[in-house]
Amino acid sequence: MTKQYSVSIKNQTYGSWVKSIEINSITETALKSDRYMFKDKTRANKILKILKEKYKHTYILDN
Repeated sequence: MTKQYSVSIKNQTYGSWVKSIEINSITETALKSDRYMFKDKTRANKILKILKEKYKHTYILDN
């Protein structure tokens, strides 16, 4: 059985997670249970790349 892909994006600078993504803005949360979960590896990596280019904070993929 194949494990389903599931990952979130964490802001290492503040210890928060991405909660929602809108055009030109993101919302973050301190609650791990409220984080946005990506089910697609390509989309998660694309959003991570955009965040790294746009913001000075350190973002990582987080299980």
